[in-house]
Amino acid sequence: MGEMVGDDGADIIGQANQGVGVLNDDPTQRLSAGGDHDFAELTHAQTVIAADPQAQPHPIAFNQLHCAETLELIAGFAPMRRDHVDGTIAGTQSDMAEMFRRQTGGLSKDSGSQLVTGRQVDEQPDVAGRDRREVAHGGRTVAGLSAWTRGRGQWCRPPPCRSGVETDNKHMRYHFSGIAGAGMNPLARLMAAWGHDVQGSDRSLDQGHNTEIATRLQAAGITLLPQDGAAVTASLDRFIYSAAVEADTPEMAAARMLGIPMAARPSLLAEVVNQGAPGVAIAGTSGKSSVTALIARILRQAGRDHTLLGGAALVGEGTAGGFHPGASGGAVIAEACESDGTLIGYHPTIGLVHNITRDHSELEPLRQQFRTFAQQCGTLVINADCAEAAALTNKTCFSYGAEGACDAPYEVIAIGPRRALGVLRLPGDVEVTIDCAHPGRHSVQNAAAAACVAHLLGVAPATIAQGIASYLGIARRFEVLGTTDTQIRVVDDFAHNADKIRAAISAAQAGCERLIAVFLPHGYAPARFLRAELRAVVPTLLRPQDQFAYGPIYFAGGTVAQDISSADLAADIGCYAAVDKDALIAWLCDTAVPGDTILIMGARDPGLSALARQVFALV
Repeated sequence: MGEMVGDDGADIIGQANQGVGVLNDDPTQRLSAGGDHDFAELTHAQTVIAADPQAQPHPIAFNQLHCAETLELIAGFAPMRRDHVDGTIAGTQSDMAEMFRRQTGGLSKDSGSQLVTGRQVDEQPDVAGRDRREVAHGGRTVAGLSAWTRGRGQWCRPPPCRSGVETDNKHMRYHFSGIAGAGMNPLARLMAAWGHDVQGSDRSLDQGHNTEIATRLQAAGITLLPQDGAAVTASLDRFIYSAAVEADTPEMAAARMLGIPMAARPSLLAEVVNQGAPGVAIAGTSGKSSVTALIARILRQAGRDHTLLGGAALVGEGTAGGFHPGASGGAVIAEACESDGTLIGYHPTIGLVHNITRDHSELEPLRQQFRTFAQQCGTLVINADCAEAAALTNKTCFSYGAEGACDAPYEVIAIGPRRALGVLRLPGDVEVTIDCAHPGRHSVQNAAAAACVAHLLGVAPATIAQGIASYLGIARRFEVLGTTDTQIRVVDDFAHNADKIRAAISAAQAGCERLIAVFLPHGYAPARFLRAELRAVVPTLLRPQDQFAYGPIYFAGGTVAQDISSADLAADIGCYAAVDKDALIAWLCDTAVPGDTILIMGARDPGLSALARQVFALV
């Protein structure tokens, strides 16, 4: 989803002060804990925790330890001392362990058991010699295979292991707190589509915003209520909350007081994926929203029923996130984001790691999280061109890449100007034509990744090619708004780190003689975190005739230090910096000439799409 919507945009000072680490829920905002806290402080705290159990990290940083061994690390921690940021007491060993369990939605890890969402799984060999899971639910045990088997070209499994999503087909009553968020509203609509009673609240709806999302929710039979706590009653079976909803809201307090089972949004998403038949989780620092949507488009082309839970809406399908409801117990295709530390809760049939780069945190915490995710996949699909992804291991791996040896090599034939072309060679020397509606080398790579997953799902090569060719894209991923009467093309893009900026600029340059690229940093903490990298990378991307500018830094509220500006970033590379959006629009109108392409990049700010459209109307 290209825009930040709903409660997912809130600053999370309340939870931070209570020692509960949180991250923004919306994929456009999965950038920093507690709204806009300091990245350097977070990543430093991660390193300190790992190196010195006696150290004193900020409580928010705790949930950034992205690894299944976190609970084991906790056992060695000394009680936390007084927090050095806000003076609160962060808690004891047991408090911190409970904090981790709460943020991950009740994940548990015991000797001899695997880490799963809200349930304990004991591995036992069955009579056929295959691994078998005994899953305990409500005093009963359900047997299921630990991995899917593929035979005669189709996926098959024993009776599914139920989770809280659909325990014994029980009809449940859900409340979604922060329901308008891009990650929340698709899950709410899915639970309604699967026959559960669903209600929800969001302060943005109380304020009269996000009317399109409200309409979609109500059309799905979901009751929308004020976020004042009155909607939370003992009649509810589950309370699902956005990570952007503060711990001290009336709703959160009421749910705790009534003892209603509570789960964070990522936990419910992992449950849905883990019970999928099959469940497919798409991970990686960049491109996962596009790959997820591409897989869903291919399955739609093949006439395969599936559930889609993606990070962005398909072009032309509004602002309510990537969503398509399939049958309960059927195939699930979902984007699994690393920014909130919850990759460790996924046990997908097929898991894909597209790439791993420095984005939401430093590399080492990301490596820990992705290693755990990789080991928990039935089949792991990896991008052989990314050294970090290629280093991951699993008993069953499938690789794709343009360089070196891999299971499915692809070749980039053209990167533009309007479409990218390539060819993928699947095992058995079967070729799949890659004809992408978007330019750029990364577009071919995204399509190759999606094609490999579709191949593993048994989709015919010709159908895969047709699905890729008919894919029109998703919101704010190189979304071409059009070409003006003055022959100036305007493109709206989600790029917000060095790698994504590189990909977007390269794709835009393939279709223009001169590029005017603008980046609006998505917060003060990210601006500090990315400054050195942007200083080094941006000048190498531009041709002599190209122009680059920084827009104003987005401020979501909160207590973050506003000690860096766009002018500081611009001074690093000698470019223009706009003090506000009006100044940016005026500069673009004065600078652009016929034949130029204007590329507007950024994330998190809910007004970026409107800004791009305003520019398109004025240049």
